[in-house]
Amino acid sequence: EGMKPVLKLLNDISSIKATLQSNHTLFSMTFNDSFENTDIATEIRRVLQINGDNLDNPDMTGKLKVIHTQLDSKQRAEMCRLQGVQNSGKPLTEFGPLLLPEVLE
Repeated sequence: EGMKPVLKLLNDISSIKATLQSNHTLFSMTFNDSFENTDIATEIRRVLQINGDNLDNPDMTGKLKVIHTQLDSKQRAEMCRLQGVQNSGKPLTEFGPLLLPEVLE
């Protein structure tokens, strides 16, 4: 429970817009031993890696997070579970068909 807000700060799965507006600059974090091998820690590390790999391009960071967590149904379900967000299973309904290419551009 204690690290859910951190994961949400780094990659808010509640909507594609929220994911694009998540933090894209934090790239390093230290965990205490009791938290080290948890599912949330694994996801936080994955998102920190995306942030770190794209420090000079925050727009690309946001797009990669959308691709890896919003458009992958298994990953989206897992992120929803970890963040306590209801998974509609339909993230693309947030955008009309004309806006999706802009998100992925």
